[in-house]
Amino acid sequence: MRTQPLGEVRAKVNQESEVLCRVWSVFPFDFFPDEIVVEKSKVSFIKHFFFGTQEILTVSIHDVQAVNVETSPFFSSIKLLNRTPMIPEISIDNLRTSDAMKLQAVVQGLLIARKEDINVNDLPPDQTLRQVRKLGSPPA
Repeated sequence: MRTQPLGEVRAKVNQESEVLCRVWSVFPFDFFPDEIVVEKSKVSFIKHFFFGTQEILTVSIHDVQAVNVETSPFFSSIKLLNRTPMIPEISIDNLRTSDAMKLQAVVQGLLIARKEDINVNDLPPDQTLRQVRKLGSPPA
C-alpha cells in the first residue's frame, strides 16, 4: 500500500471540502432554519432545534442513492435517500423552490459524475458547480 505525503493529503482534503452549494430553510416558517451544504464528496444536513442546538448528518456522495424534491405552491422539501440502512432518508422542509431545484441538480450531477467516472476534483469550485449542475439538471 502506497502512503501519500502530507502535502498531497492536504491538497486532496482542500479540493474535496470546497463548498459547492449551501441552502437554508425559510424563516419564519422554520423558526430555527435548517441548512444543507454540498461539497464535492459529501452532503451535510444541519438541523437546528433551538438556540445553540443542532444535529449534523453527513452523507458521502458514494452513499447517496437518490435525491428527490417535492414542490408545493409556496415552498419545497428535499429528500435524500441514503444507501446506509441506519439513516435511510434525510429530509428538509420549507426551502425555496429555486434553492431545492438547484440543490437537486448539483447532487444529481455529482452522482452522475461519480457513476460515469468523471473527475470533478481538479476543477475550481465555480466551474465544478456549473458542470455538475448542468449534468444533473432535468431536460428542458
